Amino acid sequence: MKNFINNLTKTFFIIALICIAISFIAPSDCGFGLFLLPFLIISYIFPSIIAFSRKHNNKVPILIVNLIFGWTFIGYIIAFIWSFTSSTSNFAVPVVIVNK
Repeated sequence: MKNFINNLTKTFFIIALICIAISFIAPSDCGFGLFLLPFLIISYIFPSIIAFSRKHNNKVPILIVNLIFGWTFIGYIIAFIWSFTSSTSNFAVPVVIVNK
């Protein structure tokens, strides 16, 4: 989890630098919109980013739910919670050995 947060911080920092550079190059009326757009996109697909970084077994279905239903907020919450659920499909089964 620490690596994920570290990589996410680096990604946000790089995007912020790119957006600041774009805001200086672009006309002043659209500079803030160009600055805000990458943050909105990353925020929208954040559940998918979490699923792919955790190597979740259902990362593609989470991405599909996030992209198609994320705008409804309920779909976003479902994808967000689903991305944090257990990513393993094999659970340990207790074995009882009886001595005869």
